[in-house]
Amino acid sequence: MKNSLDVSYSIGLNLQSDIPLAVSHRKYLSGCIAVLVAGVSLVSIQTAEAASKKTLKTKAQTDSLLIAQASEIERLRQENAALKQLQTQSPTESVAANSQTAPPETTAAEIDASPAEVVTASNDNDANTDALGEVVVVGSRQAGTKARDSATQVSVISSSTLKSTGQVNLIDALNKLEPSFYAPARSGDVGNLTRQIQLRQLGPNQTLVLINGKRRHSTAIVNASGTFAGATAVDLAQIPVTSIERVEILKDGAAAQYGTDAIAGVVNIILKAADNGGSVSAGFGRYDPSDVNPQKNENGETINVGVNGGFKLGKADQGFLNLSAEWTDKDHTNNSGLNPSIQAANIASPGWVNRIAGEPAYELYTLGYNAGFKLADNIELYSFATAGHRTAVAQQNFRRYNSLPALYPTGYVPTIGIEETDFAVTGGAKGAFWNDGRWDLSTTYGQDDADIIVGHSANRALFTDKGFSPTKFDNGGFINSQSTTNLDLTKPVDVGFLPAPLNVASGVEYRRESYQLRAGDAASRYKEGSQAFPGYQFTDARSKFRDVEGGYVELGTKLTPEWLVSLAGRFEHYSDAGNTAIGKGSTRYDFNQRVAVRGSASSGFRAPTLAEQNFSATNVSPTVSNIQLAVNSPAAKLLGAPSLTPEESTNYSVGLVFEPFEKVFASVDIYQIDVTDRIVNTGNLSGPAVNNAIASNGIFFQGSSANLAFFTNGVDTRSRGVDAAVDLSTDLQAYGDIKWNFAASYIDTQVTDIKKASAQLGGGPLITPVIVSGLEDSNPKYKLSFAANYLISDWSINARVTHYGESSQLSSDAGTGLAPFTRNTIKDTALTDLSVGYDITKNINLVLGSNNVFDIHPDKTIPKTRGSTNASVYPTFSPFPVDGAFYYVRGTLRY
Repeated sequence: MKNSLDVSYSIGLNLQSDIPLAVSHRKYLSGCIAVLVAGVSLVSIQTAEAASKKTLKTKAQTDSLLIAQASEIERLRQENAALKQLQTQSPTESVAANSQTAPPETTAAEIDASPAEVVTASNDNDANTDALGEVVVVGSRQAGTKARDSATQVSVISSSTLKSTGQVNLIDALNKLEPSFYAPARSGDVGNLTRQIQLRQLGPNQTLVLINGKRRHSTAIVNASGTFAGATAVDLAQIPVTSIERVEILKDGAAAQYGTDAIAGVVNIILKAADNGGSVSAGFGRYDPSDVNPQKNENGETINVGVNGGFKLGKADQGFLNLSAEWTDKDHTNNSGLNPSIQAANIASPGWVNRIAGEPAYELYTLGYNAGFKLADNIELYSFATAGHRTAVAQQNFRRYNSLPALYPTGYVPTIGIEETDFAVTGGAKGAFWNDGRWDLSTTYGQDDADIIVGHSANRALFTDKGFSPTKFDNGGFINSQSTTNLDLTKPVDVGFLPAPLNVASGVEYRRESYQLRAGDAASRYKEGSQAFPGYQFTDARSKFRDVEGGYVELGTKLTPEWLVSLAGRFEHYSDAGNTAIGKGSTRYDFNQRVAVRGSASSGFRAPTLAEQNFSATNVSPTVSNIQLAVNSPAAKLLGAPSLTPEESTNYSVGLVFEPFEKVFASVDIYQIDVTDRIVNTGNLSGPAVNNAIASNGIFFQGSSANLAFFTNGVDTRSRGVDAAVDLSTDLQAYGDIKWNFAASYIDTQVTDIKKASAQLGGGPLITPVIVSGLEDSNPKYKLSFAANYLISDWSINARVTHYGESSQLSSDAGTGLAPFTRNTIKDTALTDLSVGYDITKNINLVLGSNNVFDIHPDKTIPKTRGSTNASVYPTFSPFPVDGAFYYVRGTLRY
């Protein structure tokens, strides 16, 4: 495979990438991974040698030990069952009982697991575990609550399920597995280099991401195009998949519990904590060749290598250190159409010049660790961290031979790239007080630093005025950081007249956030700037910060043995957005062991991010420039742009949880989310006032015209939906087992109010129809997933069918960026994924698979929406990759 960051093409054009991988970063991270791999191997060998010396026992002794272990677990199960009978408890109560009767070193999840499951969980092969039976962190602060017994909807996705998708990053894996997730196929300009997820058709900024229950910082890179322009959500691709034990997804408004960003819900990533064993895996994959152009060398060839290992710290069971590392190298894809303009050039044809419609190439290194150490019986220190470095390149629209013939006589394809370093580290201590009370004190610091680099380009105005132009530009950069300190206290209180203790949880949080935008070099900023992406101007540059203080209280108990209730309240103060007080109530009633109802009502709040308040940039095509103004800039004020205010939300849900047959678990939840003063982009605005604002701000632009946009509290929306899920297993005895999973999501979002524009902009609707269409129609109304995992002997077969409902979006005129508007539609589509795995030995596994095995593509765009270059044959809003079938092979060594 070619290095995706050093690619040349022999088609008559010099398209050599001008963005080599930073040698210092590459050597440093390569060295880190080499040391980590060597360390894992050395420690595992030493551990194995020590274990072999200490465990020279007979087979009979080993069998006796296993029998004793199974007997002990059976004894705990019997005690648990007796306790249930004695107290006539509902399933939720049994969780608390399990945690009280279990020995100190035994968790409730282990009591409910078979001996094989207990062993498997520590060896990174949890295909047979019951995810809904996991004790979860999100949804309730009451210790020991399982996903199946929660008062709100929580999905749990195990590490083996993530692997089964064949995806090399967490974003694509979750998009395969969770129907309420959405990740568009492609964005534009810098936004194409980092991808962000949406939950329940709300924006990326409206989902809170936690790592081991602690808030994660967001990306520095601002997506400046599309419906959700301005989003700077958490970049899940920076978290190594090999480090993940499971992912918990709370699909409910949870701002009152976890923070004021959690309007759509919470994604909590639990890192591996095994103190022994590990794995090394390597995989290769690629797409089928394009079906719209003849190029065969840009098929997204992907190499992924991952390693994970667990080690003991101190004495037996005193501490652990779990290490992970990954490397991914991915090439471009290209599904661009034929550029008709080259037919008019009175020169030899340079070949198939369009390359913008495709996935970027990137190289990504990620590292992670998770550690814990018991200082005493009631005090434990812990720490975890991740670090990543990414170099990525996205190809842009072809510039014709007459753009700058002195440098590029046959034309050229500029590139936009990033050099990005991301890291986060958490340190803390936790322990017990007053017997069963728990305290947790921690500090987290995270930062994302990204430089924007334009390659194989030129500044035409600079060449005309000065006689020279660089071909590579430093266009500026972003730094986003977040520092968070938390103190959490939890104490069950026996109030006597209630059938269960009153669980009291409270805590305080201090957070400091910063946002920096650095101007580009002089050549990238001169007049119209570098082709494809002008450098950020000094007027764009910003350095902003804010402080956030907050506190919460959560109470939970049972009013009767069957009726669980929980109340939460939160107060937060933003130094730039003021105060807010929000709350949540949730409840669950268990009619019997198999049927329960649940529901919740909550309010939410989201302050505008520092990026939404301060970001500005210019995005260009060969014919038009689209200029994003900072809403607090003088030019925006000339247009009457109001300052941003916080979004407010209300969330209602009610659900049914039932077990219609033994070991068949099902749930149905309906919900409504209202968001007022939702922050969106205005879409492209034009007119005399816009021209005056451009002139007053001293903005030079490329192409024959320019439009303006800014972020604003432009709309109110209402999202109504239904989530359903069924999990069951079929025991075929000697013929193996089949695990079935069905999950479905239906969501309908409507814009209920559009704010009016200022008098300077004519007083009409502030938001363009393109943005409204993106909010209402660009996501499929429904998404269905049906999966089966067949296990027999050393074989495993995974099959998944994902059915996407119809989606569509209005497109503005490609030449002007304005009206008239045309609607592109993707009809409902079903994709099939298939993989076959074989255990070559007890420790070696090989998987062959294909995602979208039947090579299905979305419906093509209407030609007039593709613009003069005819590049975007497939819609960028497609809910699945437009590149067709992806084939892969992966080998894993477990030790």
